[in-house]
Amino acid sequence: MNSMRLKQKHKIKLICMDSFSKFIDIKNYELSYSMFSLPIKEEDIIETSKNQNKAFMKVNFFIRSVLDCSIAYTVDDALRMKTVFGEAENNFITLPDFAETTLLEVIHSKLSVLCGESTFIDQMSLKDLETEVGYDLIPEPIPSYILPSIDEWVSEFSFYAIPWWLRYDVSTFDDEAADDKELENFRAALLSDNGHELAIIDGEVNSIFEDDEQPIDKVITPGELINLDEVKKKGKWEPKIV
Repeated sequence: MNSMRLKQKHKIKLICMDSFSKFIDIKNYELSYSMFSLPIKEEDIIETSKNQNKAFMKVNFFIRSVLDCSIAYTVDDALRMKTVFGEAENNFITLPDFAETTLLEVIHSKLSVLCGESTFIDQMSLKDLETEVGYDLIPEPIPSYILPSIDEWVSEFSFYAIPWWLRYDVSTFDDEAADDKELENFRAALLSDNGHELAIIDGEVNSIFEDDEQPIDKVITPGELINLDEVKKKGKWEPKIV
């Protein structure tokens, strides 16, 4: 049986605030990946196609509408970042360090979580368009990363129980609360909006497949193409610095 892979390439820009060098750098990258899906149930082609469509749209939405033009910083530089960019509307990315290999691992991990259990990112490449240096990540069947746990990286008062690259949502930052009360309030407020954009994509794809499965004489309107750039506008979510 033939196997099919989806491939996509994006150009993204990151604003990197490096506390070590005291320098704000703008990085232009080319990010590419390939994706494939396996059926959850044998010969369940429709469900496999549905899952891959959802994964493909979530991954591209995350790259284009969240990752691109983000401001990247390390946990140690969080206070300085808030001072310099606290009023910016850009998305914020908290990184363990600024190595391209680390950036490649956190992105691959996040996209793998967004893909779900039956769709896989089997190759990912990151190329610096200024230096022309690139890196390829070809993960094992069960990917492993050289990335810190939440306790090693932030602290016991981390707003999230796991790092952002392991969370099923579109957030890309981690920070810590001042005390137990602030932590409890943050997590309670988080529950209402967590994963809102991803739920919109799931609903849109399910709707299209439901229309396609109806008898032709019962289809009232054709399915609509989904504009990923509009998905974010439908939700109430905005990246916030806490």
